[in-house]
Amino acid sequence: MTKYSTDGYRILCDGNNVWIKGFCYSPVPIGGTFEWEPYGDFLTDYWQSIYHRDLPIIQSLGVNSLRLYTSKPYNKPDDPASGIVDHTDFLDTCQQHAISVWAAYPINNAAFGNAELMRITEDGTKLMCQQMADHPAVIGFIIGNELNSQANINNSDWWAWMNKLGSIAKTAAPDKLTMQCFIDDGMNTAKAAMGTIGKGAPAIDVFGINSYRGTVDTGFDSLFQSYEDVCNKPLLITEFGCPASQHVPDQPYPAGKPVEMANRASDQSKYIAAHWEDIDAHANRRSLEPGCVCAGGYIFEWCDEWWKQGQPVTVHKGTGEDPTPQFPGNWWDEEWFGVNAVTPNGRQPDQPVPDKPDTLIGRDAVQYLWKVWGEHD
Repeated sequence: MTKYSTDGYRILCDGNNVWIKGFCYSPVPIGGTFEWEPYGDFLTDYWQSIYHRDLPIIQSLGVNSLRLYTSKPYNKPDDPASGIVDHTDFLDTCQQHAISVWAAYPINNAAFGNAELMRITEDGTKLMCQQMADHPAVIGFIIGNELNSQANINNSDWWAWMNKLGSIAKTAAPDKLTMQCFIDDGMNTAKAAMGTIGKGAPAIDVFGINSYRGTVDTGFDSLFQSYEDVCNKPLLITEFGCPASQHVPDQPYPAGKPVEMANRASDQSKYIAAHWEDIDAHANRRSLEPGCVCAGGYIFEWCDEWWKQGQPVTVHKGTGEDPTPQFPGNWWDEEWFGVNAVTPNGRQPDQPVPDKPDTLIGRDAVQYLWKVWGEHD
């Protein structure tokens, strides 16, 4: 039995320090969305050609962990009557490739305060954890992604529910960990969690921060020291990265047409490199000096997702919002964060099918990671 635990800022597996080199993994094919079946969960036997395509490549890059967004126990989220789904082949394949995963029940943003949705979420979390409790590929369970609105983090009842979900997970799977993934809000959430409102979040073992702060020159600026000032739990950077796109002006998008940056998006690679180097510089595996609080990180993300900015989901779109100057391409193009581009593999773009998974087209960041994680680390 593989047993995970924590010790100060460190994550341990069978007593040995764990250092995370990972991807956020949500391989929704072109034409798919989270709005219809399988509702973002392409990790079941029916879709195994997708993760069988990916996991050998991911392992070759030196990756040892994946952060998931939905590994629901039911066919349809929040609907126990829709039938049980199984992730055993996915987890077995991860284990074969020496990859650990954080599983995640997709918590509805509207669940807190809705008694029926809260009950379904609790039951779904319990079932997911029971299904995966004994699998050695599972490091633990994510208790909510980016639920840390100001209203929630200042509400003791919300923290009590987060801890209830964490306790449900820990009871069902006592050898696994629990983690919450937060929007980077300048440590307001961590302060609330560890203070009188959150009462130290006792059923949450690890805090994850989805952080897009900083530039190629600054990395994560003061994030790690700020975290150490307020929190003594292990820290994972559960999302970081930037889009591989820039905008061509005078095209039929509100802010110009998105295209891939030059040289296979080499500037995306430089941005990822600067932020990974900052994570590594604050690694608790190297030192217990001040600021060395980080147990690793997950790059957002493995491959582009064409559904993330609405219809049509068969078009690779950009944003029409204000520029995002910290990113090298200057725009928050949600559909372009992948270190791999994707293209349909001999099928109609609006008809995802398991026997023809999309073709991956590696960007410059893939070569960088192979050199840093795969060949040398």
